[in-house]
Amino acid sequence: MKFFVPAAKSPEKSENAYQAARKHYDALETEKRIRSIAYLDPDTRTTVLATVGRPTEHGLGIVMVILESDSDYLVCTWARGLRPRGGRPTTVSKENVSDVQYFEQ
Repeated sequence: MKFFVPAAKSPEKSENAYQAARKHYDALETEKRIRSIAYLDPDTRTTVLATVGRPTEHGLGIVMVILESDSDYLVCTWARGLRPRGGRPTTVSKENVSDVQYFEQ
């Protein structure tokens, strides 16, 4: 599957939204775009799958972008991570991540 950001009307707008979020949260600049991550939720001790374009399992909205930082992944929804004055993205420690899937390049 090709990279996209839900609600972006073109590949260019998807990339612009991704880059704006990446810069805002000082995430790593990489060629690959993350499609999904599977991780152990430390509170519920269950495995959670966060996938771009699908609702979060915690009812926080649709995953728009998943970013990578040095020690964490940032799962961004509109309300948590992308909306101006919205909440912070869900932070997932890399040590809790069991699988990372990428979009086609």
